Amino acid sequence: MLKKEILPTLLKEILSKYSGQELKADADLPRFTIVFDREAYNPVFFQEIWDKYRIAVITYRKNVKNKWDESDFDEHKVYIV
Repeated sequence: MLKKEILPTLLKEILSKYSGQELKADADLPRFTIVFDREAYNPVFFQEIWDKYRIAVITYRKNVKNKWDESDFDEHKVYIV
């Protein structure tokens, strides 16, 4: 369902945040980003959609062993206007 219906629709209907020139100039910019819950955790699939379409993924993995150190993070206040 995802490969045959959802991705083709998203690719056709969602405009990239970045222009074609920006995407060509920076190989790390995604066309857009999809958020998955952990049920869809599949690194092979994530790599496939990045390589083929430059679609980035945000997800998380259950029972992670190599956690990031809390000192790597900073707290920031966000103001809504």
